[in-house]
Amino acid sequence: MKSKKIKEYMQKNSADGFEYVEASFKDLADLLKLNCAYTPFKFKDGKRNKANLEGKTNWLVLDIDDANITEEEAHLLLSDINHHIARTSNPDNAFKFRILIELNEVIDISELQWKYFLREVMDMLGIKFDLLPKSQIYFAYAGRKVLSVLDGEKLNVKEAITKSAEALVTKETVKSKPNKGKSKELLDNPLDTFSFAFEAKNGEGSRSMIRAAYYAKDLGADTNYILDLIDQINNYWEYSIEQERLENTIKNQIRRW
Repeated sequence: MKSKKIKEYMQKNSADGFEYVEASFKDLADLLKLNCAYTPFKFKDGKRNKANLEGKTNWLVLDIDDANITEEEAHLLLSDINHHIARTSNPDNAFKFRILIELNEVIDISELQWKYFLREVMDMLGIKFDLLPKSQIYFAYAGRKVLSVLDGEKLNVKEAITKSAEALVTKETVKSKPNKGKSKELLDNPLDTFSFAFEAKNGEGSRSMIRAAYYAKDLGADTNYILDLIDQINNYWEYSIEQERLENTIKNQIRRW
């Protein structure tokens, strides 16, 4: 059965019948090799309903539908964090995939806080993904190659939980872009504007570069400026990223913007 038909079948038959199973993060790779519907959360009585959601999880699902990064590039970018990656409904589309990320603690936050939490995680990882609700279900497809890291770190989400709770209280919205004059001033002072990347902690280098690249793009920088910025950051570090890896994890996706 082709993926499209499998997806249609699962969509029509995913209202109930969910079974809650305790599994190690390692075992989740096997789930991604099956035709199935899944979620990190538990539905009371196995019925998919927002009101039935029981909200604790120690892993996240990140849904990438139209990215500037391939699953292989994402795998390299997250090489220090425990994860699984597999393509979704289109087996030939390297830009359409799903990432399962292991967390360093069990999180139990409200549906309202959830969207702010995901936004913080997106900023941490430097990978754009869909901000879907907690009650979202996901489909896995048999025959998919699964890319995994199991000897890395669990994603530390303490700060993301704190920041998302604060954003919920203040009803923070996406900030408007600076005007043209202010943007130029920021871009003319990269050491200050992108200090979070120049002074990145060990293990956070690649992802801080991506954050800097997205920020520069938002400020109106062109591709040449952004690529040069990446080189400036890399050369600033005491332990820079090897050039081939820099191309494969950072620069290739920037050129596709």
